Amino acid sequence: MKRRLIIVKQASNALLILTLAVVVLFSRQCPAQDGSESEDGATSAYALGDLGREELAEQGFTWEIFAMNDTWGNTTGGVYRRASTLGNLYTMAEVDTEKAGLWDGGRLHFEGVYIYGGRPVRAVGDFQYTSSIDSFETYEIWEAYYEHSLRDDRLTVLIGIKDLTREFAVLQFAYRGINSSFTTPSTITQYGYSFYPTTGLGIQANAQTSENTYILAAVYDGKPSEPITWRSHDYGLSSKDGAYFISEIGYKDSEMSDSYGKLAVGVWHNTGHFTDINGYERTGNTGAYIIGERMLLAESEGSTQGLGVFGQAGQAAQDRNPNSWYFGGGLHYQGPIPDRDDDELMLGLNMATFSSRYRDAYPGTEHAERVVELSYRMALTPYLTLTPDVQYVNNPGGDPTRNDAVIVYLRSEVLL
Repeated sequence: MKRRLIIVKQASNALLILTLAVVVLFSRQCPAQDGSESEDGATSAYALGDLGREELAEQGFTWEIFAMNDTWGNTTGGVYRRASTLGNLYTMAEVDTEKAGLWDGGRLHFEGVYIYGGRPVRAVGDFQYTSSIDSFETYEIWEAYYEHSLRDDRLTVLIGIKDLTREFAVLQFAYRGINSSFTTPSTITQYGYSFYPTTGLGIQANAQTSENTYILAAVYDGKPSEPITWRSHDYGLSSKDGAYFISEIGYKDSEMSDSYGKLAVGVWHNTGHFTDINGYERTGNTGAYIIGERMLLAESEGSTQGLGVFGQAGQAAQDRNPNSWYFGGGLHYQGPIPDRDDDELMLGLNMATFSSRYRDAYPGTEHAERVVELSYRMALTPYLTLTPDVQYVNNPGGDPTRNDAVIVYLRSEVLL
């Protein structure tokens, strides 16, 4: 298995090198760009400039390098006080088969992620992870799949390596938070299923059943990584590992506007074998969720600026999961400051409750961990955003020996 992983990683590195080589060779034929302004005076969407990307895109080939860094400091409580930086470097390459002159309706996508730096969870000791990119240091193939569109793009089918949390249980307003549970309810991500950073093989379908309604359904490898450390990435399939089924049905407005709204419900089930919180061998695991968001007050008709609200709830089997219930919600405001229309302010509260079985296994565990988060995402240029953020963590990890923690962040996002 290790040999297989080495081969796959070598292949991904070769693809990245080939991508950069194509870009360098092609950019020699194009006018030089300094990454600040184009010839017509418009600011480039990339920090390094176009580098021939527009011409390549016309031929069906796109590429990006994206850097996200969380500089953080646990000011009080938790396990210990500490400050550090946690970072992700993403590399993406994509081929539109129609534009490339191959066949209609196809898309090849590859994305790798390099993770480095100090983990805030070690300082805070929380269950939900105050950072959505918190992980051990590694380089992983995050996504590598083929997607095909049918019925005038009303049905898409995808096969390959995919992060399910990019498609399921996603709310745009909640996504602006840094805490990982606002990205995906914690009941879904407490075991090592197919999500960041160790994703697995799967098949996914997305059907647009009407202008505003959709159905998502997928089946993934039930155990793409070791369930506790998540370090042993396994691309193999077996009956013991099982399969992870997830589906979502929802209503969503096609575009952000003064009347934007989304409401969705989902269920998931894993058929594989695993060791539960009490050390017992189990077969199967199940959960469900409901999510929603709505624009409450827009600054003008048709505008995306204004006040919105979001809510999340998740459930997982009480007898085999540490976290049996999750609740989250909050407020989102785009453009809270005059002349800064793209800035986003988010205030959220979430709560992960620990199951009775988990509290029996670890006597003294608090009933729940709660987090209050306040963040302000500043769009400084088309390729750079900064997000100062503060989170108050009540009962980190449910451990009564840990004081409530206050952790501060400065997240930077750069499209290179």
